[in-house]
Amino acid sequence: MTQPEKFSPEIKGLPIEECVAKAQKYIEENGVCLFLFDVKESKKYPDRQALQKKLFLLIQDLNQQFAQYFPENSLATCTRKEKGFCNLLGDGSWVGINDALVIPMIANYVKENYPDLSLYYGVAKNGYDQATKIVK
Repeated sequence: MTQPEKFSPEIKGLPIEECVAKAQKYIEENGVCLFLFDVKESKKYPDRQALQKKLFLLIQDLNQQFAQYFPENSLATCTRKEKGFCNLLGDGSWVGINDALVIPMIANYVKENYPDLSLYYGVAKNGYDQATKIVK
């Protein structure tokens, strides 16, 4: 059994290239992994409700644009199947992906269509992986 990866709360998120490499490894092993995002410096947003509404629109857009990369899975929690971005936890969310190459496509889509949102990104093997702390 391998040791869980160490997660440093001071260092949040990974560069896109590292997300892709990690996702490729997990997808090769399991066919799917979790891709996560969290808003950078979200406390600086004066209207938290407006931020939540924008994030809800973002996950709806991502689900529509990239649905073919979001298989149904029970990675986040073994008691519930999910497909696409289903939940917001504060100002973060997650999705099960089946192709690591969707990660830069998502990052570019967010940059082009939601330029006022700056996001941290991460990848996790499943909902019990320490890397999920990015959204907690």
